[in-house]
Amino acid sequence: MKNFGRSEPDHCRFLSFVSPDNGWIASATTLASTADGGRTWSILHLPPDSARIVAIDLFADAQGVVMDRNAGLYFTGDGGKHWHLKRLVSPLHKPDLEVHTSPTVALRFQNPKQGMVIARIKNPFSYTIFYTGNGGNSWNSRILSTDRDYMEGTVYISRDMNTITLLDSEDQTVSVFTNR
Repeated sequence: MKNFGRSEPDHCRFLSFVSPDNGWIASATTLASTADGGRTWSILHLPPDSARIVAIDLFADAQGVVMDRNAGLYFTGDGGKHWHLKRLVSPLHKPDLEVHTSPTVALRFQNPKQGMVIARIKNPFSYTIFYTGNGGNSWNSRILSTDRDYMEGTVYISRDMNTITLLDSEDQTVSVFTNR
């Protein structure tokens, strides 16, 4: 696909590769996969009840998760043929899951059970880490940063989930956190 997605606001926002050949690409409304390093893409059909995409993570060949703006985490183990739904539920923090021009939510799983979501919380402002060790059946959380310089910024989680990067909205300040 030469031009994936449409023009803004439905432009390509998300990439996730597990190898040089295997990856996903997504806009807020469309998800596709490649097995040849992006030379060709195949559209994956999301569940009909899913909302606009806010984050994706392909964590193994044909295994990944898509997060939508309703805090739905849609897992697949067969390349998107079938999906099962879990929810990011937090009694203490309400994540900002609006679809922004660039990602404000980061999603990373090591396997179908162990993963994390980092999301911006509006009130009171913070970037908060949500952890699961049981595939999203339950979640723990901790605040990563309350620095308002990142209020409109972008967040990224390294593949090993040990390094978290926050970039401010003016692309001037980058902070790197060690996840412990």
